[in-house]
Amino acid sequence: MEKTRRRLLLISIIIALLATASVYLYLESLDTRPEVVEEVLYKSLVAKINVPPRTIITEDMLEVIETKDPQDEALFFTEGTQVIGKITSMPLYKGGPISKQAFLEPEDLPLNLKISGNMRAVAVGVSGATGVANLIKPGDRVDIIVYLPEIKENQVVVRPDIVKIILQNVEVLAIDNHLSEADYEDALNLDATVESSRMYLATLSVPVQDVEKLILAKDIGFIDLALRPLEGDYVYVTEGMIWQELLLDDFDKIKDMFPNYEVNTVGKVAVDEDEVDYDQYIYYTVKYGDTLRSISQLFYETEENYILLKQVNRIVDENLITAGMGLKIPVLKE
Repeated sequence: MEKTRRRLLLISIIIALLATASVYLYLESLDTRPEVVEEVLYKSLVAKINVPPRTIITEDMLEVIETKDPQDEALFFTEGTQVIGKITSMPLYKGGPISKQAFLEPEDLPLNLKISGNMRAVAVGVSGATGVANLIKPGDRVDIIVYLPEIKENQVVVRPDIVKIILQNVEVLAIDNHLSEADYEDALNLDATVESSRMYLATLSVPVQDVEKLILAKDIGFIDLALRPLEGDYVYVTEGMIWQELLLDDFDKIKDMFPNYEVNTVGKVAVDEDEVDYDQYIYYTVKYGDTLRSISQLFYETEENYILLKQVNRIVDENLITAGMGLKIPVLKE
């Protein structure tokens, strides 16, 4: 009997536990509260304002907002640093994502977007002979050399033949109408008959203060281009070259190109090399009212050395010097 009661008690306890569990599960099933899921937001780069085509993007045109969907990095820019400085090819709309297709590639930029600030695009005509055998390409940098032919007045030479580098480190923007090296190479490949002697136009990026100098030089003289190395923005100060300086020294002697041979004076000189001693010059620009005698007085405290100035600068008539001329002034040693 005692065993029977124990069994009934155990069964009752089990039934009670099962009933309690059933009631709990039933009540749990009646809980209709929605499950709380934390929302994930993504940063998105968008246009802060409406931006028209052909506009250079600046930082104040962009902003970063939070969105539910991430930007596709294959189609859209996600960082402002990727966009600043680029030029739009189509409009950007306020709040819209920044598409990678909305910008011009460097090779697609029109000419007026390849220059900025005080730079101007100027075209000069050259040939293979004056333009490094047609080997100059867009993107190269060149020096510009002008040759000015001799000028005579009443059979007197007032300006000898002279060559001068007038501009240095000038960027080549285009060759003919080709704005990129790739376009130019394609054009050459299509026209295999192009000769190195052909005439073509080189469009150069010139500071506005040098535009007039270049236009005058190409109208009164002859322009050559000298290709610069890929690296190095250095410039040299040059004083130009006249034909006598190619071969003759200040005393009309052939320059010492052949040190094993004795050299003779070409013509009669007023000042012999034994009378003066110098190895460097000062370059002086003649001012209005200057004479060789007054310049000699200025530098040597005597007018007598005007003869030396006349000889060194190959001046035939001392009365023909004019304002703006450049003179070499020998620095005499004690």
